[in-house]
Amino acid sequence: MKRPGRSTVRLFRGMHERLVDEAFQRYLDWCDEAAALDAAYRKWTKAPRGERRLAFAAYSAALEREELASAQYQTLLEAAEQMLTTP
Repeated sequence: MKRPGRSTVRLFRGMHERLVDEAFQRYLDWCDEAAALDAAYRKWTKAPRGERRLAFAAYSAALEREELASAQYQTLLEAAEQMLTTP
């Protein structure tokens, strides 16, 4: 089997570094949304009676954002796994 050339190795390293950077950024995005979700939940559970509907709406929106961030992170990790395990 022929060894890959230097340019191929550099290309793979560059792709790997970009993938790691993107995965880390998606992880940070997910962490931010999870923290925002926690804060929205606390506000909802402590909201005065007249503000509960609005607080719940804010919580629901935060939940959707957290779910989206989580799905984006998962999708990226699955793509990375496939790329790194496929010959």
